Amino acid sequence: MDGASGEVRPVSSPGQEVSGPQFSPNGKWLAFGAGSGRLFIADADGASPRAVPGSSGGSWLPDDDLFTNGWLWAVSPDGVAAPPGPPSTDLAAWSPNGAQFAFVEDTMDVHPPRSSRGVERLEVSSSPSGPVQTWWEAPVSFDSANGMRGPFIARVIVLPDDEGLLYWVDPDAADGLELYLLRGPGEAPRPLGTTLLASGSVAIGPPGSFSIVTGHNRYAWMDKTLEDCAVATARCLPVPAAKGVLTLGPAWSPNGTLAFVKAPASSATNFYQATVTSWYAEHALWTMAPGQTRGTEVAGAGGATSPEWSANGKSLLFVSGDALWLLPSLGATPQKVAGPLFPANAWPTYYGEVGWQGQFAWSSLAPS
Repeated sequence: MDGASGEVRPVSSPGQEVSGPQFSPNGKWLAFGAGSGRLFIADADGASPRAVPGSSGGSWLPDDDLFTNGWLWAVSPDGVAAPPGPPSTDLAAWSPNGAQFAFVEDTMDVHPPRSSRGVERLEVSSSPSGPVQTWWEAPVSFDSANGMRGPFIARVIVLPDDEGLLYWVDPDAADGLELYLLRGPGEAPRPLGTTLLASGSVAIGPPGSFSIVTGHNRYAWMDKTLEDCAVATARCLPVPAAKGVLTLGPAWSPNGTLAFVKAPASSATNFYQATVTSWYAEHALWTMAPGQTRGTEVAGAGGATSPEWSANGKSLLFVSGDALWLLPSLGATPQKVAGPLFPANAWPTYYGEVGWQGQFAWSSLAPS
């Protein structure tokens, strides 16, 4: 959809199952998954979709290359992807400006029958293929009787401005994983709290800060608290909320305003469509400007979830009622953009978590 005119252009073929649209950082290209895991690139306006050979899903790097299947694909000025060199199979994450790249490497020695021991390493480099420096390592093992033992890394986030890394360990924990902050090579990891791996559990804030949603429960409506964290102290403080109210869905604007969601806690132990839709309908969108301690509710944004700021920090996009809404500026009236995002009465839900962010992409910059 063209944001100025509202014109809608079909991108995928009729009946083609698609997922995970992502605009490139320079705003020129749109990547999306289609069919049985194939990756496609189209022009930013949706024109000329073409398949990336031998790929299945991918993510844009800050320099507008694509990372998919352990390979870095250079995207030429005319939008053609070609493998540039050797694979980077251990690449796990990168900083927003492309100054640091994190790698997760496990070296396992197999000992029959069905057991192995080794070392899990978290490494950092200034490029996807340059020399790496080990920041952290720990022994790990696996055997058929006890499964995985030790701090296997599940996900990594590279903080901006060389501030360090965030990482989760032990991918067997469905009710949340321990999140750690590692500020440099050889430093002791600092535990921050238990969070889910779902998108929206971490948001990068102004320099030296970030937000996390803590809670040791897989149900979306149980035990969720938004906390603001300082890199320097590795301390996190909860955003104030009334008893029985959850705080979640953080998103920071470039000017340091925090958008987040308040929702009622619930003891429901099912995730039928009626249960899920009624809980999302009770969400409220809030913002908290620099210097504020309690925030302000956004009028006309009932049922809001998954907020996302524009690149200039003036506009706010969010999901409500299975549709996308745009708040052109704080204090304005929200405008419906498009919907529905899912078939009626068929929201895919994992214990109340709905993958809204995988259903849309927003490029708020003019293509460069």
